[in-house]
Amino acid sequence: MIEVLRYPPGDGGAETVDLADLRPGTPGPLDPSSPILVTITGAAPGEIDRVVETLGVHPLAAEDLRHANQRTKLEAYADQWHVALHAVQVGDGLRTAEVDLVVGHAWVLLVGQPGTGAVLAEARRRFERTRGGAHRDRTLVLWALLDTLVDGYFTASDWVEDRLDDLEEVVFDGGGSDDVPEEAFELRRALVRFRRVTAPVREVLGQVLRGDLGPPEEATVLLLRDVHDHTLRVGELLEAQRELLTGLLEAHLAIVSNRMNDVMKRVSSWGAIILVPSLVAGLYGMNFEGMLLQDLRYGYPVVLAVAASLTLGLWLFFRRRGWL
Repeated sequence: MIEVLRYPPGDGGAETVDLADLRPGTPGPLDPSSPILVTITGAAPGEIDRVVETLGVHPLAAEDLRHANQRTKLEAYADQWHVALHAVQVGDGLRTAEVDLVVGHAWVLLVGQPGTGAVLAEARRRFERTRGGAHRDRTLVLWALLDTLVDGYFTASDWVEDRLDDLEEVVFDGGGSDDVPEEAFELRRALVRFRRVTAPVREVLGQVLRGDLGPPEEATVLLLRDVHDHTLRVGELLEAQRELLTGLLEAHLAIVSNRMNDVMKRVSSWGAIILVPSLVAGLYGMNFEGMLLQDLRYGYPVVLAVAASLTLGLWLFFRRRGWL
């Protein structure tokens, strides 16, 4: 779906524009004082090509738009710049979807993969609430998109925190299971994907704040710094959650190891206890002559009593040591 909006100077509302009326290098709709915002969500085949040709998007940026799954990055061209970002959405798991922003002299292009319509709509609403002049619009759209995405990162971080709590219950109250919880590996993969798409956002913001795209206005700088601080918090949360997940896996291995040690103690204890009567029965079962107590009337009961006493003594000894 393609949506084209024109923003007149000042704080006026947006006007719907027909894409067919846009022509690069001509007056009218493509006017720097009235920038155009083009939003594409879940683009059908050919839609991106039509918009790219109409707006005159740089060939390298156009190639990235046609082939999604780009890494998080910012690339500047002659009079345009392209930012590839990723939305993190929560459902049965964490799902990432690419969102691209291409900014030209008199237009801004937002391209989102399927499922990012709500993210792009919220970014547009924040942009419309904050815009205050055509000169700020170019960087302000980037702020609105980043602010929306980073808020989604906090939501995803809360989801990870809940999964860690559930995993902690499984590890420490797992009903005696020695299997590594499958949730741990799924959560680790989710954290890896999460960190891969969020960590480079700090670099993108650093490039903008350094003025790689031109000196932004002071008001926009304050907004971008606020998003940068939030991005740092997300990174710290991810690092803490990754360490907690690693600690839970190590705790699980320690619990399994301790449980195995307990089993080995029990097996060894019972083996030592059973060894005494087995040894006595084996010796006296060979029927040699002249064996100890063989010719006494009460020799057999005495041997049984000694064996039983030794067995009971070993049982009490291991019991006192906590092996049984």
